[in-house]
Amino acid sequence: MSGKYDYAKGSFVSVGYTYSLEETSDPTHFSDQKTNRMFVNVQHAVSALIVASGSFDYEPSVLIGRPGIQTDVNEDSTHAGAALTYIPTKNWTISASYDYDKVSSGIASRALNRSRVGLSATVVY
Repeated sequence: MSGKYDYAKGSFVSVGYTYSLEETSDPTHFSDQKTNRMFVNVQHAVSALIVASGSFDYEPSVLIGRPGIQTDVNEDSTHAGAALTYIPTKNWTISASYDYDKVSSGIASRALNRSRVGLSATVVY
């Protein structure tokens, strides 16, 4: 389920939640993964040509271990990001972004901390 609130032209807040049972990234040790996903997204039109956006996701999950091979493991993922986008024409966008990912896992080798910075230009014709 999700919801969106438009609070100004080109500006909104959206929130949502999903639950899924899916195949894991390690099917040798785990049969499935139960995941709760919660998110918040914000987009704000700073001006007619500049848009700021941000997102936050939190995903607590349980990796279901294969009997006799692996016990169940709790794993939480957190993702956050922000971007500033310049839209000089209807065909061009230029964006600068920052993303942070963190995975906390009951298995140390699956843990992750990562920061990424990006700069992109896109043309659509």
